[in-house]
Amino acid sequence: MFFYGYFFSQIPGGWLSSKIGGVRTFGLSIFLGSITTVFIPFAAKINLYLLLVFRFLTGFFHGPCFPSLGTLWSHWAPPTERSRILGIATSGVQLGNIIALPFGGILCQHGFDGGWPSIFYIYGVFGIVWAALFLAFFSESPAHQKSISREESFYIIHSINKPVNRPKKTPWKSLITSKASLAIYVVTFCFNWGAYLYMTQIPTYIRDVLQFDIESNGILSSIPFLVSWIVVIISSFIADYLISKNKLQKISVRKLYTSLSMFTPMCALIFLSYVDCSSPYLGVFFLILGQALNGCSGTGGFFINSHEIAGPFSGILIGIQNMIGTIPGFIGPYIVGHITSNHKLEEWRIVFWLTSFLYCFGCIFYLIFTEVEVQNWAKCDKTQTRPNLDSEKIDLNEMSL
Repeated sequence: MFFYGYFFSQIPGGWLSSKIGGVRTFGLSIFLGSITTVFIPFAAKINLYLLLVFRFLTGFFHGPCFPSLGTLWSHWAPPTERSRILGIATSGVQLGNIIALPFGGILCQHGFDGGWPSIFYIYGVFGIVWAALFLAFFSESPAHQKSISREESFYIIHSINKPVNRPKKTPWKSLITSKASLAIYVVTFCFNWGAYLYMTQIPTYIRDVLQFDIESNGILSSIPFLVSWIVVIISSFIADYLISKNKLQKISVRKLYTSLSMFTPMCALIFLSYVDCSSPYLGVFFLILGQALNGCSGTGGFFINSHEIAGPFSGILIGIQNMIGTIPGFIGPYIVGHITSNHKLEEWRIVFWLTSFLYCFGCIFYLIFTEVEVQNWAKCDKTQTRPNLDSEKIDLNEMSL
């Protein structure tokens, strides 16, 4: 039910962030989603249908997170530092899995209120506190952020140099059907099919094929995310270096990083499909290898590309992208469960080969059709103007007094 709720709030989340701002939308998304997380154990004890409602709401409230970041970073991420900023920021996805998987396994066995409910209480309260602090101290624009210097604020604003106005109408047709958009949507679907396999099915694979207990399961499942987190940090700096020093064109970096994030897990899954319980640590090695370079998609690959081609409509494009990318999250488990109904290695081999095919197809489609510049349908009219840099500098000076 989580993925159903998450699915339906993607485009509304992107639209809302363009109206009230990325910071407010993102903060409220975490805050409300964390509240419903805390209430999930209570709902589970009362009624199954009430539990399903709260799981749906948790997904619905968390849905706007990534679309709103598209709007947020359009004000905060200078082009020459975009890979580093987005890479480090989104590395929290891997870091969260590193912490949550082993800690969740421990809480299931030793936590309070029966074990598993403590996971929802602790993670939910942490999210509420974090979101409250974020909303209290983070501003929509560098011009209004009190915790940075005037010079830093001035640098960010003029590096981005956003237009004052935007096209009068949202170009929905182009957002959905342009080849640059389609390249992102197709590669996102194929990538997320594999990513959700790693996130949601790896524990099952470890239990059924590698045959580890739940505590080892949590620890081993977090290792690939740890390696991926390290790669994300390092690769984000390399991507910005390659672009800023003109070592590679921007489009070449996007294609290179997307290829690394798609073909590496593809090959790892092919090898993994022939590993059984007699070589469990070899299986773990291929899991780590497959997950290691996934993060390149968000440090120099197609996820960064999502912030480049749609200009002021980035939040909406990312909402559509995430909506499409969520589909594997709720159809994948059903398909995998049907294929692996007898929990045999041969059945998992079918799953891994299917996923490898999608990795390959999605990457090739992206390499053929991707673009990296703001598309014509997202640009402002010629009569619209950009900010007056000198007057904005005066405003910043006045703000600091």
